[in-house]
Amino acid sequence: MRAPTIRLTGPELTLYVLIAALFWLLRTWYWDITSEEVFSDMSDFQYMANCIVHHFCFWWNDFFQTYSPPTVAVLRATQMVLFGESMLAWRIFSATILFSGVVWLALEIRHLRFGRVLGPLLFASVALSKPSIFWSLKLSREGVGEAFTYLTIAGILFALRNRNAWSAMLAGGVMIAGVLVRGSAAPLVILIPLYLLLDGRSSNPARRRATLAGWFLFGMMLVWSPWLIRSYRLYGAVVPLSTQAPYAFFWDLGFVTITLEDGSTITTSAATLQDEAPKNFANDYEASVYANRLVRLWIAEHGAKLPAIMWNRLLHTVSEREVHLTQVPRDRLLPEPVNFALIDKSELFVALGLVGYLFALALSPRYLLFLLAATVPWVNAGILVGYGRMLEPSLTVILFGNVAGLAGLIALVRRRSASTAKVDLN
Repeated sequence: MRAPTIRLTGPELTLYVLIAALFWLLRTWYWDITSEEVFSDMSDFQYMANCIVHHFCFWWNDFFQTYSPPTVAVLRATQMVLFGESMLAWRIFSATILFSGVVWLALEIRHLRFGRVLGPLLFASVALSKPSIFWSLKLSREGVGEAFTYLTIAGILFALRNRNAWSAMLAGGVMIAGVLVRGSAAPLVILIPLYLLLDGRSSNPARRRATLAGWFLFGMMLVWSPWLIRSYRLYGAVVPLSTQAPYAFFWDLGFVTITLEDGSTITTSAATLQDEAPKNFANDYEASVYANRLVRLWIAEHGAKLPAIMWNRLLHTVSEREVHLTQVPRDRLLPEPVNFALIDKSELFVALGLVGYLFALALSPRYLLFLLAATVPWVNAGILVGYGRMLEPSLTVILFGNVAGLAGLIALVRRRSASTAKVDLN
């Protein structure tokens, strides 16, 4: 089945060009007036990218060989080979990926009800997004994760329109590349194929849905399998994403005391576990297995506290605007009044955005994809590490739920009015 061609009218094209100009103007202005050296996590991604370019290895350092999923470093390595090692080249390269993703998504939204209005609104929201502009300066998961949020949703919408093998494989490959940016998106590996299987339109019988889901999974495995095979060759065991998850769980708990199976206790922390791992284990996989064991023991002992801890962490991702490990301010990016006009997180509008998607489903069941792609990585990361940056790759899509929900509410009112009018005529 061939998807309908997207043709923009003259006014629509003009609007998209103006929003695109705004997107690039704000980011290049911010890059011009802001300077930040590569440090901490950014240095680790740079080390990994250099390792890929010169030795085709994916080490975080000499010991942690699978500490981080590969997509960010692979993109940085690709950009270094093509355009050189400057950070400006990275900023342009990564912003181009994000720009392509949001434009693609805006055009896909155009096929949904009210899409001619909602598509440009999403595009403009990204152009004006303060977190998006802030992270565009850095070599980080957050900026790349935001780009793949848009690319993932757009790819799946594209596959659902085309319903053929190559579009489903493309969507699956794009999504798993995004999961290999943010491991917290891993539940999508199950949820999205289920969505494709249960997409119950009368014109799409079960066999066709299953075929589409199968091609989607095949595309996922084409991209994912080299990473899985690599880990098996390194450790004799498959590491689906990375070895860092247990350290993330302990990160904001500080020092914890854990009772071992034999009744003895140890006091440790995420930083201590990571620092001592090279001395105590042959590789980072063995160290991660040990740290996972400590996580399970801590949960068994303190499980009653866990829901409150996770809930507080999640709330903190919404309220916190400070960013750890940064050398530049996040609150003031550009001179006033431009800085005031930028869109930032708000507890109220995050909550309304989530509720709004329930109304947006009145426009199309496709909006469930937006909700899944944005909330699953955020919630999964937020309950592990309560830093504000865990929300920011998903923020614009969640805030978009406000306008999509309003459009859905209007559709519901119109539908109710039409039903009432029909009853009156009868």
